[in-house]
Amino acid sequence: MHVDIIQVPYDSGHREERQGRGPARFMAAGIVDALRSDGHYLSTIKDHFTLAACTVASYDPSEDPEGRVAEAGIQLLRQIVG
Repeated sequence: MHVDIIQVPYDSGHREERQGRGPARFMAAGIVDALRSDGHYLSTIKDHFTLAACTVASYDPSEDPEGRVAEAGIQLLRQIVG
């Protein structure tokens, strides 16, 4: 199975604080090696610009009739762009 590991090291807008430290800790603990040893193909995404691009690129309007996901994506992009 192909697995994308998306690292978003933020908690309430603060980088590498509280829960924002989780992604680095999972990586340091060897999550990539563990998943690969189970036969998974992995790719990792580290920065939030790539995360935003993936969010927008994978958006399917038919799955979001009320526009909630679209609005969340727009808000994410606004936060990144400033």
